[in-house]
Amino acid sequence: MTTRPALPSLDENATISDQQLTELEDKYYTMQKENNLMKEKLADLEGHNRRHNVRIVGLPENFGGPRPTVFYFELLVEVFGGGTFSSPPEVDRANRTAAPKPPLGGRPRPVLLCLHRYQVKDVIICEACRRGGSFLQGPFDLHL
Repeated sequence: MTTRPALPSLDENATISDQQLTELEDKYYTMQKENNLMKEKLADLEGHNRRHNVRIVGLPENFGGPRPTVFYFELLVEVFGGGTFSSPPEVDRANRTAAPKPPLGGRPRPVLLCLHRYQVKDVIICEACRRGGSFLQGPFDLHL
């Protein structure tokens, strides 16, 4: 009974396993760095997308008509006045937030407007702050 031939084989297997483990650890750290970079990039892209958004609170549900972008363009001009903007505010998208539709008489969901130009959003926010953030528009209160 000799056990000598098994020892070199065990040594070789341990060395091979150690090399494979080292390679896997290197790949793991590389993938971890890439994942962190992708997360940062995603957060930056989401932030860029949100920079053009304005949230309007207080508009009743089913308010806005069949063409919401045109309706909210006209609403912005009516509320802030035509002289507030150097160019007409272009509304790319207008939609309610993704919350469930409230029951009749419940608090309406906010409206998100995606404006084409960030500068228009700045004008709207500055004007809203100057006016106190609340505007009376018909039978309801409008807040930015």
